[in-house]
Amino acid sequence: MMRLGHYRPVHVKSPAAQSMRTTLAARMQLVASQLQIEGTIRGLLKVYGLKIGAIHRNRFAARALELLEMATLPELSAAIEPLLRVRESMRAERKAFDRTLAALSRWDDVSRRLMTIPGVGPVTSLAFVATVDDPGRFGSSKVLGAHLGLTPRVSVR
Repeated sequence: MMRLGHYRPVHVKSPAAQSMRTTLAARMQLVASQLQIEGTIRGLLKVYGLKIGAIHRNRFAARALELLEMATLPELSAAIEPLLRVRESMRAERKAFDRTLAALSRWDDVSRRLMTIPGVGPVTSLAFVATVDDPGRFGSSKVLGAHLGLTPRVSVR
């Protein structure tokens, strides 16, 4: 079957790229969980007519505690304060991930070059490097774009 051309060659990512993708996926899960906890806190407070509103993430916990003091409901405080502590520990872990990724991006030449583009930081540049892995396997930039889903599929002859 192989000799008849029924199968295409498949690229196996390098161990370094697999490791980087694992780290990025773990960070992404932390961020998603943190946002989910924030949404839960907002929802629990809203039932009691307390709205956090549009606020920067650095002020979120302070605003939630401020609303809890205004409400003076001990059962609400008992539900919200553990969530705030978990959220804070997740923020600390995410910051540790960000420091690790920033250090890794400084060591990688391609990542450093990508970060010269406005709006591209360590996470984006490392995600791109880990996704592409071996740029030599793409015949042209059009094929790379199609691989990433940025453009329609390009047939290469």
